[in-house]
Amino acid sequence: MAVRSTIIAGDDACAQAVASLGYNIAADPSCGLGQPTDQVGVDPMLEPLADNGGPTPTMLPQPGSPAIDQGFAGDLEADQRGLPRADFKAIENAEGGDGADVGAAEVQDQQPPALTLKKPKVNAKRRSVKLRFKATDDAAGKIQFRCKLDKRKFKACRSPVAYKRLKPGRHRIVVRAVDAGGNTAKAAKQFRVRKRGK
Repeated sequence: MAVRSTIIAGDDACAQAVASLGYNIAADPSCGLGQPTDQVGVDPMLEPLADNGGPTPTMLPQPGSPAIDQGFAGDLEADQRGLPRADFKAIENAEGGDGADVGAAEVQDQQPPALTLKKPKVNAKRRSVKLRFKATDDAAGKIQFRCKLDKRKFKACRSPVAYKRLKPGRHRIVVRAVDAGGNTAKAAKQFRVRKRGK
């Protein structure tokens, strides 16, 4: 039996001969894993078997588990439950790995992006405004932005976002940042467009 990015645990787990393709974890040294990316004699630190979503019960890695980000999923973009892979920036990947977790269930990114907005730059003469913003996340992946002015609908945007032909008075820009895990951060800035001559 050939295995890759698999956690081998439990009684008689190594009763059958195993050929390692790398990125495996086995608490039992007798399993014969020999690839440089294998972790042998290591406790995978798993939660009890439970319904964590998906078609079958799974065992989630506990915080600090050696399974987190140490695997290789290849073309499999989702775990056994159909949830996306998450590659946390604070954890160094195994050599040649892609940041997937070892095992069937991926620890999900539940932290929203850190979103910051600069002070809006208002051009009173042109009745326009420009706002710069940025976001960082604890996991790899693209961050998508959506912006809106006052009571308008949210639209896809990027920094800097600009609005023209504004009426004099107070206005408000809202920015949303959504990471690859679907976590959302929202921030807003208010500004004022003065009438000409004032």
